[in-house]
Amino acid sequence: MRIVIAVDLATRFSAGLVRTAGGEVVRQWDSVGRSHSVLARYVYSEYLTALTTFGALTRPIVVVEDLPPHVPSSLVRTQVAQLQGRIIQEFSRNDGIQLPNVKALEDLFFVPPAIWQHEMGVWRATPEQTAAVAAGLGYEPPDLTARWFETHDVLKPLSSTQRAALAKQTTDYVDAFLISEWTRRCMAEGRVWDSKTIKQYKD
Repeated sequence: MRIVIAVDLATRFSAGLVRTAGGEVVRQWDSVGRSHSVLARYVYSEYLTALTTFGALTRPIVVVEDLPPHVPSSLVRTQVAQLQGRIIQEFSRNDGIQLPNVKALEDLFFVPPAIWQHEMGVWRATPEQTAAVAAGLGYEPPDLTARWFETHDVLKPLSSTQRAALAKQTTDYVDAFLISEWTRRCMAEGRVWDSKTIKQYKD
C-alpha cells in the first residue's frame, strides 16, 4: 500500500492530509495564510517529504479533488483551474527528487467529487452525515474553533458567521480524509482508474 496525500481543493479554503501505508493520519494542513502559489508548493513539499522519508516502496500518491462539472461561476472555474495549474507546475519540476525513475507528475491525480462521494456513500449528504461516515472510520478533524482562539487575541464569543465559516472548513478536512480513504480502497482492490474521468497530466 502506498502513502496517500489527499487534498480537498477550493479557491477560498483547501485542506489536506497525509496517511501512511498503514492508514494512519500523520499530518494535516490547510490553506489559511497561504497564497495559491505557496499552497501549491506546500502540497509538493509534502509529497517530497513522504518520498524521501519512506522511499520508493510506499511511493506517495497525491489525489486532489477536481472541479465538479457545471459550476455556474466562470470566475470560480478560472480560479480553481489556475490553482490546479500551479500544483501541476510544481510537480512537473521534479525538484529535490534523488530516486531514479521517479517523476512526481506521474503520482498526481485529480478526481471528480461525484466519484469518491458516491463510493463513500456521501453523495448529496449533509455535513453532519458526511462527518458521521468519517467518524465511523476513526477520523476526527482538528478543532478549528480552538485554533481560532489560539491565534486571535479576542475574548468575545464567535459570531454566527465565524462559526459557520469554521464549520465549513471542518467539512473540508473531513472530505480530504474520505478522499484518502477512497484512494486506499481503490489501491487495495487493484483498480485501474479511467483516464477520462480521473485526470493525470504527464510530460
